[in-house]
Amino acid sequence: MNSNQRREALGALGEKTVATWFNYHGITVKFSEDKYDQVKDMIVDGETVEVKTLMPIFKYNAFCRPEKQGPKCDSVDRLIFVKIPHKPGDPIELYESVKDSDDKRDFFKEYFVREPCRFYRLTLLENIGIIHDTKVSRNMWDLSLSKFKGNDEYRTRVSAST
Repeated sequence: MNSNQRREALGALGEKTVATWFNYHGITVKFSEDKYDQVKDMIVDGETVEVKTLMPIFKYNAFCRPEKQGPKCDSVDRLIFVKIPHKPGDPIELYESVKDSDDKRDFFKEYFVREPCRFYRLTLLENIGIIHDTKVSRNMWDLSLSKFKGNDEYRTRVSAST
């Protein structure tokens, strides 16, 4: 599986994980019929939802998305992040970037890997769920392209400096 196929499979797994979590809580989910839908990934109880499946950037304690994805992230009712487990078997955490009273999401912009990006700090996101499913956790971890997954030394060093 090449890197693009892994990225797509990881995104699909994150979306399925979120849908399963909502269904478990008795909430109706309808997936977009177009996997390249430019508006949303799914509709949850009548609200548009975008799901991003990522490992946080430890240096910023934040999820990072390219600025070019900003309009889609801004336009949906709910923006949900699936945190890829640091190690296989670790729990999967779900976070939501909630809009403020001005209908805005909290993030900061900075160049990262020579590209303008948005950073959504975990401390400013609402933790909406934790999933203990070692099989899904392992699958996410295996599909992740992060060079830092499982790197406790890097994680500890960066956490101590922030």
